[in-house]
Order: sequence, then C-alpha cells, then structure tokens
Amino acid sequence: MLLRPAQRRRLIRVAVVLGLVWLFFHAANELDLSSPATRWTSPNAPSDICRPHGWKRFQPKSPETPRKVYDLMMINTELDWLEIRLNSTWDAVDYFVLVEGRKTFTGLDKPLTLKDNLSKFARYQSKIIYHEIEYPPGFKPRTAWDMEDHQRNSMLTQVFPHLAGRQAPNLGDAIVVSDVDEIPRPSTLAVLRECQFPRRLTLRSRFYYYSFQYLHRGPEWAHPQATYYQGLRKTLLPNDLRIGDGGIWPFKEWEKADFWNASWHCSSCFETMDELLTKMRSFSHRSMNAEKYRDRRRIADRIRNGRDLWDREGEEYDRIENNLDVPSFCWKIESGFATCWIGTDRRQGLRIMRNRRDEWAFGGYFVYIRMGIWMAPACGVPSETAVGRRYPLKYTGEGAQTVAPPGSQHNLPYLLVIAPSVRPFHKH
Repeated sequence: MLLRPAQRRRLIRVAVVLGLVWLFFHAANELDLSSPATRWTSPNAPSDICRPHGWKRFQPKSPETPRKVYDLMMINTELDWLEIRLNSTWDAVDYFVLVEGRKTFTGLDKPLTLKDNLSKFARYQSKIIYHEIEYPPGFKPRTAWDMEDHQRNSMLTQVFPHLAGRQAPNLGDAIVVSDVDEIPRPSTLAVLRECQFPRRLTLRSRFYYYSFQYLHRGPEWAHPQATYYQGLRKTLLPNDLRIGDGGIWPFKEWEKADFWNASWHCSSCFETMDELLTKMRSFSHRSMNAEKYRDRRRIADRIRNGRDLWDREGEEYDRIENNLDVPSFCWKIESGFATCWIGTDRRQGLRIMRNRRDEWAFGGYFVYIRMGIWMAPACGVPSETAVGRRYPLKYTGEGAQTVAPPGSQHNLPYLLVIAPSVRPFHKH
C-alpha cells in the first residue's frame, strides 16, 4: 500500500526521533557519563597534581580499593628496553602486562624471547603478568594489520578475564597501552593514578631516533595511550585506543585529549645491527623491510649521519649533546646498557666524565665502555671490528685515555661516553 506524503513525513520524523534517542543512550554508554569516582578521598593524596591539566581528582569507592595502574605492552626482542622500562617506572606501576606471540605481524615464526629469558627478570616477577598470545582455530589474518590488531588486543581480551585476587582490575583503574620503547614518565603515571583523565588520552612522547642523542624534528610522537577500566565489555580495546578507532563519531572525538611531554620514545634504538634487522622483519609496513633497506653499510651510514633509514620526506633529526632527559635507569651503573647513549667528541666526553665521576667513573678504576654496532660508526670504528666488543677506558680524574679496539689499527677519534654502559673492571 502506498503511503500518502503526509504519512511518509510522519514516519520519517518518528524514525529521526527514535534514531536520536538511540544515539543519545548509546553515546552516553560510550562516554561513560557516570564516573566510577565516588565516595572516598585520601587525605594524603596530592592536591594540585590534577589542577594544571584541568582535571578533578579520582576518588575510589573505598580506601580498600585504591586505583591501580596497568602498563600493557607487546614484546618482540627488546629485552634491554623492557628492563629500562621496568626499572624507570617500577614505583609508579602496579602491574606490567607483557604479551608475546610465536608469530610476527607478517606471519613469520619467531621464538618466545621473553619466555625464554624470564629468569633474568626474576627481581621484577611480583609485578609481571606474562601471557603467550593465543590464536583461535582457523585464524587467518588477511593482512599484517589484522595480525597486529589481534596481538595488541590480546593484552586486554586474553589477559584481563583471568586476573584474580589483587591483580583483578576495579572500575576506574588506569590502563596504559604502548610499545616497549614508548616509556611514560613516572610523573605522568602519578597523574594517571590520581586524576580523572579523559577516556582516550594520548601521552605525547619526546621522539628520539637511534639513541637519546638524535631528537626528531616536528610534533611529539602520538603514543602511548591511556584509558581506564570499565569492565570487560565497555573498556576500549587496545588497538582501538591506539589508532583512535571504535565508538561513534563525533562522540569519540570529545573523549580525546593530549598530555604533552608525557613520555619518551626511542625508535630503532638497538645495541646491535641484528636486533635492528629483526625488528624490520616484523614490521606491518612490508615496504620498510625491502632488501635495499637491509644493507648493513647503508644502515651504518644513516645512523652515523643522523639520517632516516628509509629516506622519508620530513624525517629529520637534531643531534643533542649531553642530553640528561632520559629514563632514570639509563644513569645507573648496574644497568650495563649501551642502548641509551651515543658517542660525543673527546672534549665533551671528558667534561661529562668529570661532572659525573662520583656517579659512574669511580676515579682510580678501570672501566669498560661497551659499544654496539649502531654506535661504532659514530666513533669512526669499522662496524665489523666493533661488533660485540668492549673497549677499556682508563679514568684518572684529570683526563681519560682511549684504547684502540682489539685487533684494530684504528685509534678511537672520539671518546665514547655511554653513561649506562660504564662498569668497574679492576683497581688501578
């Protein structure tokens, strides 16, 4: 039966009204207009930590359920970065959710590097929640992005349903989603614990390449992300949170906010060439793993000169001398990492050594400076000579003397000062 024009108009109006009602209630559900923050305020909680951001203090329902902070990340081979992160954020995080799979994003088989090395992280075990990613029967991702989505979402969907006791999440608990080399500042995590922050919060990162001495020009890196727990059904999926997906536009846009200078990101910061090549093999961006980009001499040249590995337009970096804005663990002698620092010229290096001698020079001791292959070109040492070697440096309090690498005729033209890599060798 044909409807008259007046009847059609009435039906259209009714449909529009019903659609708006549905949209309102669905948006209210998405926006979580009823805050989980309710009845209790700690008298010891900082009073001004939220005000600079325009946020109110988070108030858990009772003192027995204070807000927890969960740090979620996927692991590939970056065990050095994991230890830097665990140490630097230890006091600010309740649980580190670490997941790894037997497949790269491109579908290649890979070892469970963290699982095979968990014993090395025994001192952190009380806060680690480890999970091996599960793949459903018949799971056949069409693209590398589908595999990445599944693996990233597993940090929530495959882990949180099984948490119990003290590990079990409460409504309103803070959740950080990131890659292992995107490290939130402890001060940022303190804000997340204490404040009612937006549902889709980007923790903008100071963006470094190759080491903490090459700072990327342009806007701060748009990761990690933070949200809060709303139950298994309503909590944002990690991948939706990271890429800004899920939810209804424009309501999801209202949930977004940026927290500037909130983190560090050190991209392609590896101790060895092999680690960098392994990372390239796992990229979802298959074009970035082309054979021409895997040439070792080409990579060494790009790193030595602070140039982009893939010659991307607009990817430029400024060299920062004596950068002290790094995760705290990079300054600790016991860390033994060569990941965080790159060589400076000899005069600059001697000045840094003198300024920090009480912290990591131990005047009167021999110490080792460890140099990975990606650092070697910066010191003028042939990369084939530098792989896996350690070079002794004698510190006297008045100056320092570099020693040529074993089996090499090259004297180091630069003093390689890598703060986290200095260790006592033997007494002078």
